[in-house]
Amino acid sequence: MRTPAISAAALAAVCIAAAAAPLAARQGLERPREGGFELFLTQDYGEDAGSVLAAGVAIPYRRLVFFLRDGRYEARYRVYLELADERGKRVRGEVWEESVGAADFRETTSNASLARSSRRFAVEPGVYRAVATIEVVGTSRRFVREETARIVGGEGGRLELGNPSFYAIDADSQAAGPEAAARFSRCSRDSASAAGVVQGSVFGKAGSSARVRYSLYVPAGGAGRRVVFSTRVRGASGTVVRYHRAVLEDVEPGPEVLCLDLDIDDWRIGYYTIESVVEAPEARLRTETDGRFLVLFNAGLLGEHIDDCAALLSLVAGPDEVREVAEAPPGERMRAWAAFWRKRDPTPATSSNEAFGEFLERLRYTLEHFSRSGPGFRTDRGRIYIENGPPDRVENRSEPAARSWELWYYTGKGVVYIFEDAIGSGDYRLVTTRLL
Repeated sequence: MRTPAISAAALAAVCIAAAAAPLAARQGLERPREGGFELFLTQDYGEDAGSVLAAGVAIPYRRLVFFLRDGRYEARYRVYLELADERGKRVRGEVWEESVGAADFRETTSNASLARSSRRFAVEPGVYRAVATIEVVGTSRRFVREETARIVGGEGGRLELGNPSFYAIDADSQAAGPEAAARFSRCSRDSASAAGVVQGSVFGKAGSSARVRYSLYVPAGGAGRRVVFSTRVRGASGTVVRYHRAVLEDVEPGPEVLCLDLDIDDWRIGYYTIESVVEAPEARLRTETDGRFLVLFNAGLLGEHIDDCAALLSLVAGPDEVREVAEAPPGERMRAWAAFWRKRDPTPATSSNEAFGEFLERLRYTLEHFSRSGPGFRTDRGRIYIENGPPDRVENRSEPAARSWELWYYTGKGVVYIFEDAIGSGDYRLVTTRLL
């Protein structure tokens, strides 16, 4: 990669900062990392229409430790789940153990293969904080995640809308996909079974739609109530990319399940925020919630956003291989994309592709941390991260005049990348690369 020119004075300042004491108050050591595992919480309903909290975890194989037993690799892990109410009072504690196996050692180091487990609990309405700990049996490895869930039940005569949960609907599934850019419906309480829950709210499959599912509770006060549902979806820069409004007539008091289907197959990859409001105008009631999801891969990346695809592939391959995908006829691009990654699969005999899984993990990190005015993989830090993975060490240094630097150390490669934010905007540019 070519590095931009830098003035002698600026280069001297950075080099001094790399070797000496901090220029100002801000200094830290940090290593960007992917999360240890995913924890997802959704509201469901039991057979008696009572509120149920569904809690699930998904941990990559590479976070576990596999032992060879009888010619097969096996890992065991234990899940501890602590549930507390909004006042911090412990409500429930659960522990369970799971095991997962792999036939090939390379598969055990994969980020693409996930061990999944879930449990369901009957709970009262309220806001809950869930802390999940995964302990890898036979080792000292422990990973902790924390999430908040809002279980609605109409306490105090309030109109309540729960947190959104995200599901993927395949084009060839029996569940109906969106007939337009967005489609709103009142779902059955078991509607989640018609779609696949999205781990970590990440959509990474071409040809699928996004289903956003909400639990709504309408308080008693008479039938025939009209409810207005409106949603805005914003991209990473805050721009509204989709707005949808629907009116529900003759809504009965009690629990409802609302579903919004979004055709995201042509969206740019990146993070999106969804803001939803439900109002009962006659009763002057209003409730709102928001959530976030990630489009990591879709058909649009190989279609109208093929320029993004070429930019990504250029970080891991030469120009000839990139052209094989980017310049393939539209109907052949998916096949060319699959062939591109198949050539890089270190374990072609297994169902997972570790090279592709690692690429997606790095892409996800850049989209989450470096997307300000544009997609994170087009920034200097994003490109370096995808090319090299997480640095071994990061130093943050600054001057009183708002200029600041990030120094990314890759000790195994003997190199440090120096990024500068010249005006304090958070937009770091690569200014030079130095050998250690």
